[in-house]
Amino acid sequence: MWDHVELLLNQFRDCVFEQHFSDPVHHHRVTLFKHHSFWWHWESKWGGTPWTGWLVTVERSGHTTKNNITAFKVPDKDADNIEGVAGATWARKASVLVEELPDLSGTKGKKNVADYSKKAYISKDWVQSHQCPARSLYGVPIEVNGKLWGVIVIDSRSEKLPNRDLAEKFHKMFGKTLSKTLERA
Repeated sequence: MWDHVELLLNQFRDCVFEQHFSDPVHHHRVTLFKHHSFWWHWESKWGGTPWTGWLVTVERSGHTTKNNITAFKVPDKDADNIEGVAGATWARKASVLVEELPDLSGTKGKKNVADYSKKAYISKDWVQSHQCPARSLYGVPIEVNGKLWGVIVIDSRSEKLPNRDLAEKFHKMFGKTLSKTLERA
């Protein structure tokens, strides 16, 4: 089943970033996050408790950066304190697009960290402690059996998502197949 999910994520990535085929795969990724009511990991120190509610990486496109487990807080009791575009997508149960994030590949200046933090829905401490190469992010909700299951986040080092319309169309087609596949998860 997970091989099928990975194939779908790779197809999604290839479709959205077709004009970036010569870039390294990890410069444009599609990551599937699953909602967990409880999650214990060292990253939980960034806020919240293990039982807060989390969106945790379960699969990613490509063959690199697959072991980078990322989690974003989505607390049910304190829903205003979501983290990341994944959390914003979860809270809205709708797509979220963030573009033109500051380039943090060099020195992380205070203004750039603050701007990145605000636009990407993450704390300044999180930005300081993590590599944040993404310049554009696009989150879409994933439902399974009619209920919100998780989210997909597309992240790219491109300042703008190259083909948002195509991403939306592909998600509508792909979402149903992914939803059916995830019913077995």
